[in-house]
Amino acid sequence: MKRLNENSFDIESLFSQEDNAVNPVQLQKLRDFLGRNDLKQHLVEAKKDMTVTKDFIATNFSIVDLMIDVGSDQLRKRLHLD
Repeated sequence: MKRLNENSFDIESLFSQEDNAVNPVQLQKLRDFLGRNDLKQHLVEAKKDMTVTKDFIATNFSIVDLMIDVGSDQLRKRLHLD
């Protein structure tokens, strides 16, 4: 919960409604968040993980495997489970 509170801020309250001035408390929370978190690195790591997942699926499953729902009529016909 502490981490959630440190990393969250109300995007709507970043600007005040009166004169479009930046809310300094919310701006500081945003700066602190960006200082603690390298968002580009998170995306780089996520891309690596997705590439590993994609390669695993491409290696171990055919397009037919991916398109058939478990328990579907197509699966029963293909495996002759009737």
